[in-house]
Amino acid sequence: MAKTAIATIALVRFGPLAFSLAAPAWNGVPFAAAVGCLTRIPEAIETAREEKRRTESERVAFERFSERVRELDATDDRGAPVDGTLLRDPAGTAGDTTETVRELYRATVMSVDFYESEYGEPLLTNVAAELGPDFATALATTDTLDPPLQHALADASQTAAGERAELASLVGSELQSLTASEQRLRNAANAVDRVHSREFNRQAFEGLEDAARRLRTAERECDSLIADRQTEYVDAPQGGGLNFREYLYERHDWTHPVVGDALDLIRRVREVEERIAATVFDRE
Repeated sequence: MAKTAIATIALVRFGPLAFSLAAPAWNGVPFAAAVGCLTRIPEAIETAREEKRRTESERVAFERFSERVRELDATDDRGAPVDGTLLRDPAGTAGDTTETVRELYRATVMSVDFYESEYGEPLLTNVAAELGPDFATALATTDTLDPPLQHALADASQTAAGERAELASLVGSELQSLTASEQRLRNAANAVDRVHSREFNRQAFEGLEDAARRLRTAERECDSLIADRQTEYVDAPQGGGLNFREYLYERHDWTHPVVGDALDLIRRVREVEERIAATVFDRE
């Protein structure tokens, strides 16, 4: 049978492979395993696990700080009016001071094992960032811990703990999505590797059709994963000029691990498709 006739059959039978007939034919150089395309997702899973651990540690630290502050003996500094002057009752107890608060902050929030590596900043700087600049000013300029300051500090710390809980939930959802995506993509990659391991030159057209069909199934799975992740990106919260995944993957040179690995696998699918098309085209 002439090559032109074979090419016509390839165009009809392989559909999406038609473009490959005009592409450079496979030159016999071995392809790397398709599972090797999964490079970003495993790193992303480790990043998400560590972020979840750190976020949970910070949540617990802020909750403990809030609880300990509420237990302090705050001083009611209103005193008693004498000739228009507020005087503290000398019989009253002195109570705890803002120095006690600072020590509690060091013993809770600043005691997490990654504080120096992630923040590495002085206490008042961190208080201003986490609880608000007014609290940093109060802790720096007064020794007295009065009830209003005590309650406000405890409430602000509880709010910070709640924010950490929300972030931990987001990271947990991302971790679940990454784990499920990795399994789906690994299954697709294994299917591509099984097709690639075939000796196409020894297979009839039916075998080549089956190989092409399996490749198209793998590519559809990649497309489905990309679509699923794009939906998640639209729903991702924004904050501080970054969306959630930009924040989570800030130290990496990518922010879309599943999409990146899926696109790499699609490219690998196209390479194997070119092998099949070249096999069909070269038959006489």
